[in-house]
Amino acid sequence: MSKLKAPCGCLPASDREAGPIGDEVAPCGASDTLRTAILAEMRCIPGGFFEMGTSRSRYDVDLDSPRRRIWVDGFSLGATTVTNRLFARFVDETGYRTTAEREGWSFVFANFLPDAAAWPKHPPLT
Repeated sequence: MSKLKAPCGCLPASDREAGPIGDEVAPCGASDTLRTAILAEMRCIPGGFFEMGTSRSRYDVDLDSPRRRIWVDGFSLGATTVTNRLFARFVDETGYRTTAEREGWSFVFANFLPDAAAWPKHPPLT
């Protein structure tokens, strides 16, 4: 049976332990019905080698060179993106909070916010 490295939820790599797929893919604290819904959408991706990096880096600080052959263990991946409904259910059942909720902002989106003047003019929703 394939092994995953995360016992549940999103853990830093150093805190991960191997476990069988099916037991560790769905989050801790989730109901059996939510776990079943999540697991039904997961697909096993076999491990293998891949080429990582670039032969010539634009920025040395990116540490993306030299190009090298890397082994990746098998893992599970959702067949589709998570729906808002399923994520809301996950949050309700597990108490999960995003980094943005915990810290009050998200670095990921900080530089992608459009200028308010560029927003489309929509009528207010009632």
